[in-house]
Amino acid sequence: MKFENKEFVNEDITLDGNEFIKCTFKKCKIIYIGIKPVGLANSSFSDCSFIFEGPAANTIDFMMNMYSGGFRELIEATFNNIRKNIKREPLKFHSKEQFST
Repeated sequence: MKFENKEFVNEDITLDGNEFIKCTFKKCKIIYIGIKPVGLANSSFSDCSFIFEGPAANTIDFMMNMYSGGFRELIEATFNNIRKNIKREPLKFHSKEQFST
């Protein structure tokens, strides 16, 4: 669903499958599951909490385990690509350490 110039206050908002253009979020719980694309453009967030559920939460947990399990450089490289706005670039990483949980 597409939302434009809408203000959300004290609501639970699921991002998945929605597009938000010039929207304002105040004191909302923002939920991302990771099963559908999300559109966010020129929107603002004030005093909101972000909740990751399902596949999105699984991905964060996996990355946390990788970070602490010998793949710190890979996760740092991933965040560097995010900071540079590089999309879907394959990361090349060779570690002498094995991943373990």
